Amino acid sequence: MTLSLESWELFLRDSGVAAAIPLLIAGVGMMFFGWRLWRLCVVCSFAVMGGAVFMSTFGSGVAGAGDWLYALIGGVLFGAVSYWPARYLVAILGGVVASVAAMYYLQAIGLRGGAEYALCAAVWIAGTAYAFLNRRHVVVLLTSFLGAAAFLSGIVAIMTTVPAVNGVYRSLTSYSAFVGPFLLLVPMVMSAFYQIAEMRKMNTKF
Repeated sequence: MTLSLESWELFLRDSGVAAAIPLLIAGVGMMFFGWRLWRLCVVCSFAVMGGAVFMSTFGSGVAGAGDWLYALIGGVLFGAVSYWPARYLVAILGGVVASVAAMYYLQAIGLRGGAEYALCAAVWIAGTAYAFLNRRHVVVLLTSFLGAAAFLSGIVAIMTTVPAVNGVYRSLTSYSAFVGPFLLLVPMVMSAFYQIAEMRKMNTKF
């Protein structure tokens, strides 16, 4: 598990229900109405990436108060820069999400080094090209992914307050690297089908 995921789980555990409620609300909102707020979702995605980049580059690596300050600065900077060209940055964001997912699975099967980076670069190029040609569907996938991630994070924050349930969850995720992505995939797919149906019903175009 990467430092960023460990830091996020630590934040959820420390915040508990205080973080769970807004995450659940935001997750449900993006899963059902994300295509209506696609520009905001793109900006938030780049803000998260900016926060992660600044934290890993300038932080101490222990997720302390100073690291979160760097994350805030990076998030605000990346979010502000990405607002106006959000329509065109959807393609880049699609490639980034695809390459990050590929890296996760490649590391899960033990592939490291140059081969991992080469495959991730190829996936990024393919994902960016696909997102450029199919921006409408990619917007749905991205908002579904963000909504499912926020919703699942809210559930995890609640589970951390129940030791027995939290123990079962941690044992399942430690048993296989594919449990977490599967739990994320279920609400993501349901959200994507729902949003596509709504967009077709309203004949929405970007």
